Amino acid sequence: MPGYKIHLFGGLFFYLILLALTFSLGFLNIFSSLDLLSCAMFIFLGSIFPDIDIVSKGQRFYYYALLIFIIYGIAIKRIDLYLIGLILGVLPLVTKHHGLVHNPWFNIVVSISLIFYLRQFDQTHAISFWSGLFFLFGVFSHLILDFGLKGFIKRFYLN
Repeated sequence: MPGYKIHLFGGLFFYLILLALTFSLGFLNIFSSLDLLSCAMFIFLGSIFPDIDIVSKGQRFYYYALLIFIIYGIAIKRIDLYLIGLILGVLPLVTKHHGLVHNPWFNIVVSISLIFYLRQFDQTHAISFWSGLFFLFGVFSHLILDFGLKGFIKRFYLN
């Protein structure tokens, strides 16, 4: 099982592949510099997300980011952000390692939920779609590093 630095590198590798793919398909011109930075953030978060269920630097980073998210939700009086933060805070406590958060289907649902949640803040709905997609590819990079490509594909059929 690779450490968090290898998972971040895997996320970077997928990010560069996705940038090259979006550029070759002509989509790159729709991104601003801030959008590219946002997508990079989401792919890096996705690349460490499956290891939130073990005590690690990735988990510590996850909880620091979650604390800021919850405080932000309280500060702007958004109960939905607060509740999402609480659910995400409990998630690592109720899952076993290589369990739920290593399930590709669970992460697809998380990514789709992220897209629909971000849509309410995104008038064009473009960056919310790309953010969720980049998060999902970050998760997939993590799962491929953990299980290999063959094991990753098997998890789609066995779960």
